[in-house]
Amino acid sequence: MHLHHLVDTLLLSSLSLTTLSLLLPTATAFSSPNTNPIMTNAAVASSLPPRVDYLVIGGGATAMAFCDSLLRNHHKSSSSSSPSVVMVDNHKAPGGQWNDSYEFVRLHQPSDMYGVESTKLELLPGDESNKKEEEEAHRATREEILKYYDNVRASLEKEYDFHFV
Repeated sequence: MHLHHLVDTLLLSSLSLTTLSLLLPTATAFSSPNTNPIMTNAAVASSLPPRVDYLVIGGGATAMAFCDSLLRNHHKSSSSSSPSVVMVDNHKAPGGQWNDSYEFVRLHQPSDMYGVESTKLELLPGDESNKKEEEEAHRATREEILKYYDNVRASLEKEYDFHFV
């Protein structure tokens, strides 16, 4: 199946594929206010490279960590250029379940133990309401996590052949 047709099928099916296990996704059908509107064939085709090495289904924590490690560590195991990666998700931005969680939800573990290998999850700059948490183990909010994953996405798109659709 041609890549554009596969992506069209995934996007048009209204599936939210948010987990990645050895590149074989587990699908859960649901919709939320943060999901992408159905994209047209032309929009999908124009946003994809003609060839990809990895098609990652889902833009959650595991998928983002996989792509980050793959792209940033590829040069250590190969002399070839970095692989082309397309990440397909039903949400407008990466973050998986964090796109659908309530605004008051935060991590249940310290922030420094969460996220991708290359980028530390920290407090948002200038957030004075978190001064007390700086003294303790900070647990990131939904807003901080979504901003963090969007920054990771932007960094991967800028530095590598990475596309979030």
